[in-house]
Amino acid sequence: MDMDTLKAECLACTRCELCATRTNVVFGQGVPDAEVLFVGEGPGQSEDEQGLPFVGRSGQLLDKYLFAIDLDRKKNCYIANIVKCRPPQNRDPLPAESEACMPWLREQFRLLHPKIVVCLGRVAAQRMIRQDFSVTREHGQIIEKGGILFMGTFHPAALLRQPQNHPYQQHQQVILLVAALDHVMQTVPLARMDDFRTGLLTYIETQDQALCRRIDESGQLSDEDRETILKLSREFLTRFQTEAAEKSGE
Repeated sequence: MDMDTLKAECLACTRCELCATRTNVVFGQGVPDAEVLFVGEGPGQSEDEQGLPFVGRSGQLLDKYLFAIDLDRKKNCYIANIVKCRPPQNRDPLPAESEACMPWLREQFRLLHPKIVVCLGRVAAQRMIRQDFSVTREHGQIIEKGGILFMGTFHPAALLRQPQNHPYQQHQQVILLVAALDHVMQTVPLARMDDFRTGLLTYIETQDQALCRRIDESGQLSDEDRETILKLSREFLTRFQTEAAEKSGE
């Protein structure tokens, strides 16, 4: 089955009661060869009206961050949700609704075979990563499952409601995402991931303060700055691994 056939079947879905209140099925949006998959919890009012994911205020914020790291749903990533129909009053999807809808997402996942999955919010993270996943405590952590990197972070809607929840400054988010997309963190043991992430940010902020200011002020990432982030990330990875080896040999 290809993505177009899957979408056609999904648009006619009546597997749960959400089909009775929806305006449109929100199947997903992106390119079929996307290496990065973003997963939210479910459509809101704007998404239900337009039949596309993340097109309201939350989507505008998400697109801003995607643009900063050279991602675009029309060019190189894919955006989907745990449930394809809007829950009434934007409530969390019920367990039965999520369970009924997950086969659609599983098939999208199989067809895309992404390298990185970013879970936007608690509902998606607990469904895709681990049932007791805490976005507040574990946001930004890289977790490998079956050779695929998973990360949970705050839903854009939560950041709009409570900006203080923003886990990192903009340049810090860009640095971590660029490093993750280039698999810089792939060899870092999960037990050391927090130390690596903190050290990486400190290292780059110390080495190139001007780069960090440019990203914060412009909200954009130039090709030159991307290459600088990758160069510094690899430098730090080498130092991190060397120090770890020296400590283990003591």
